[in-house]
Amino acid sequence: MRQPIKRSAIHKVTALASVVALLSTLTTPAPLGAVSERPGEEYATRIQDVYASRSEGDYERALREIKDMIADFANADDILRELHNELVKTIHQQRNATQDPAKRARLEAEREDQARETLRLYPDIKAGVGYAGVDALYDGLRAEMFGELRIITSPDSCEVMIDETLRGRSPFYEQYFPIGAHTVRVIKSQYEEKEVTVDVEPAGTHTREIALKKIRGYGWWLSWVVIPVAAGVGVILALTLGGSDGQTDEPPLPEPPAPPTN
Repeated sequence: MRQPIKRSAIHKVTALASVVALLSTLTTPAPLGAVSERPGEEYATRIQDVYASRSEGDYERALREIKDMIADFANADDILRELHNELVKTIHQQRNATQDPAKRARLEAEREDQARETLRLYPDIKAGVGYAGVDALYDGLRAEMFGELRIITSPDSCEVMIDETLRGRSPFYEQYFPIGAHTVRVIKSQYEEKEVTVDVEPAGTHTREIALKKIRGYGWWLSWVVIPVAAGVGVILALTLGGSDGQTDEPPLPEPPAPPTN
């Protein structure tokens, strides 16, 4: 007679599949700014321990291990993204498994605080298959924490400084930008820089058009002063040195007096 498959075995198979899927993503070329080192066997072993602890209901141990891994893999942004997500998912599972109302309320608050922190670091994060409750939490918090920001400039390709940090060149767009008032400074060579304040509202779209004035510097004086003066001097010289067929305009000398007669 066939033995029923234990629930813990199913969790372990699911956890192993998650590890394989995560490691497969780590074999792709790293995006700009990501570290080149891969976690290797240490990461795979430790994250498997997290999945095992969680499947057995030992959430406190799983949380401790995740926090230790966040410290140990502090330079691997792709891994940190996954670990912060696992932190929220673990608290979510612990909250669902808790029957005590007071402890459940505490875990709900802790889950929301951790989800906010995760979104501050990775605004577009998703919990993944099987965690619809966490994705719903993420979506709700995203609508409260972020809005869209678009900066359009004339001329194009201006440096865009937001809160004294260079964020790129215009046209600038970010889908998940923190709400509130922000200082935007637009800079371009040979143009007067301009600073404005933008107010990003929750789940709203803020578009700001900024036009810069051309600086009237050395080139302006050449075109508007020096060149016309030089042209005028040339005309005067031409009139002064010119003539008709090489003759001068001076009057002729008087005729000499006639000689005396005897």
